[in-house]
Amino acid sequence: LDDLDSIVQFAQAQLPKLRLSLLAHSMGGLIATSYLLKYKPQGIESLILSSQFFVVGLQVTLFKDLGAIILGKIMPHTTLFNEIADAQLSQDLEVLKEYPLDHFRHNKISPEVYMGSLRYQQYVERNIRKLQTRTFIQVPDNDPVVSTEMTRKLVSKLSPALVTLIEYRERRHEIYNDVGRQKVFSDLKNFLQSL
Repeated sequence: LDDLDSIVQFAQAQLPKLRLSLLAHSMGGLIATSYLLKYKPQGIESLILSSQFFVVGLQVTLFKDLGAIILGKIMPHTTLFNEIADAQLSQDLEVLKEYPLDHFRHNKISPEVYMGSLRYQQYVERNIRKLQTRTFIQVPDNDPVVSTEMTRKLVSKLSPALVTLIEYRERRHEIYNDVGRQKVFSDLKNFLQSL
């Protein structure tokens, strides 16, 4: 969160008239939401979330949870496969072909990051009512990676004047990389133009 705060402060110092919105996907959505709740920065006009990682939607076995706790204590930087299949991310065949070539796409997570995400998921759930930033959320109606149901639950705790939730039928986790993304981008553009 400190790194995100440094970036926001830098952007605001370099471009003081900049209308700043944070756009974050998946784990980034958890980070951006936690940042706004914890740091309460000034000058953030909106928060835009895509398939945010408020709760994992995949079944995580007790063995893996216990393994993360133990490894987190003795080997916190070890990485384990996250078991997210490419087909859970997108249905677009061209995008799926590119995943193996994408150096920023990962299929592993360290126990330290996993356990930290669980702590921040609990933090967001406890504090979501304090979110005062206009928020635009785009999610698949049944995300195969993160819990769409938890998103609905958290959104219900916010003022309807403050949050807009759009769900896309039969989409995968990476809605900006999935089939039908033109509608997703159109909705995003309309939101930004409404600011």
